Amino acid sequence: MREDLAATLEQAPRPQEPGPVQRQLMSALSSGTTLPAFKEPDSGTPQECVVVDAISERGVTCCLGNAPIPTHFTWQSLEGVIPEIHQSNMQRLAIHELETYLSRWHCWATARFVIPLLHQAGIATACYEVNAWYVRLI
Repeated sequence: MREDLAATLEQAPRPQEPGPVQRQLMSALSSGTTLPAFKEPDSGTPQECVVVDAISERGVTCCLGNAPIPTHFTWQSLEGVIPEIHQSNMQRLAIHELETYLSRWHCWATARFVIPLLHQAGIATACYEVNAWYVRLI
């Protein structure tokens, strides 16, 4: 019986080591952190915010927008931003391309809320180049 239990435990999935995004966000953010959402200057839209509700080994839960809407970002979704930027030929990702990537996890626009989280942690920032907004690693 003990051998069966030992074999089962050996085959059980191991918790993954935290990735670079998880490590940086966990050190830069805490519950209650409030950041302005990304907004194109002079867009005429009201300024929204992102408020960190909880941060754990599962990901980051934030209240987004002025409504506010609770939304959970898994570490898998956030860790994938770095490879997405690296895969782009200019080492930058257009905001709409980040939105397309994040839509794998969320059915509504979340890029404007993810950008300030990544910026606060020193991972990525929004920049204006060649008449468009991009996300670039810091």
